[in-house]
Amino acid sequence: LVAVAIYVRCRGLYAFVWRNAWFGVPRFQPNMAAARAYGRAARDTDVIVAVPSKSGTTLTQHICHQLRVRGAEPDFETQYAVMPWLENSFVNAGVEPGSVAQPGDVRVFKSHMRYRELLDTNVHRCKIIYVFRDLADRARSLHPFVLSNLHVRPDSVSLSLFLALFSLVIDRNDVRNQLESLCDFWAHRNDANVLFFFFDDLREQRAECVRRIAAFMGVDADDALVDVVCQQTSHAVMSSAAHWHRFVESYVRDAVARDFKLPPAKRVPA
Repeated sequence: LVAVAIYVRCRGLYAFVWRNAWFGVPRFQPNMAAARAYGRAARDTDVIVAVPSKSGTTLTQHICHQLRVRGAEPDFETQYAVMPWLENSFVNAGVEPGSVAQPGDVRVFKSHMRYRELLDTNVHRCKIIYVFRDLADRARSLHPFVLSNLHVRPDSVSLSLFLALFSLVIDRNDVRNQLESLCDFWAHRNDANVLFFFFDDLREQRAECVRRIAAFMGVDADDALVDVVCQQTSHAVMSSAAHWHRFVESYVRDAVARDFKLPPAKRVPA
């Protein structure tokens, strides 16, 4: 009875695991070949936002974008339209990341690759921004994000049960990988092409972090531009009715709905 009850409450999660974790459907797996292809033609001035999932990737990308467009109002449909994800072919729809036209003088790309993977794909010579988030805070953020993408109400699955299932069948090496990546980036934190942040600093000392990112990107940012970027990257603006849809990652949710013939999930700002 307990097993049946858990299945009923978590059927979306089990369906996803059955189709995509145990059998490794390629579309949800990193495409390292695509990343290597980009690496062969990467520019030294390219900025790679190599931030682990749920650790400030979207925020860091938007800071970079706002700096390069001098604080202009966002007009992209999704961030992927102007900042491709290097190793995710499903999101890129088969388009080579390096071929995507980007605004401004600095190209920006998203990646969840660890430092060792950046080395393997020859992307490590680009400018890399890394952010580490307290793993407990990250877990609390993963909980609603993953479950809502799987069409499961987050309040129907406890955090402890979610983490047990996540570590058991989706990514059993997640914590180890996060800590290994932290150690690798910490060892390279003083490299000229690496910019290291802690998530709490990015959130609480936004202006100073924006200035550091601007200098790293080679963008001339006076106080006026820094103020505009801080405003445009605030939670209030990014989650507003005019902009929240630009920052919602719905590709997993949409794929699960198509695969299992589920009704479209209601999308709300984060």
